[in-house]
Amino acid sequence: VWRNRSKRRVRELFRHHKRAAGLDLVVLPRRDFLDVPFAALEDDYRRTLRRQLRNHPTSRG
Repeated sequence: VWRNRSKRRVRELFRHHKRAAGLDLVVLPRRDFLDVPFAALEDDYRRTLRRQLRNHPTSRG
């Protein structure tokens, strides 16, 4: 049950937010993942994407 609910939350994050091309993500939710409000997960997801894009630009010019 826990694993299925976690997967649904991750899929919902991906559905609501466009991922950057050329960026692969691995999500490893911890047990408290289901206790965190979805808005907080979205904020963390956006912050992580911004940080990764800043550190690893996708253009290879």
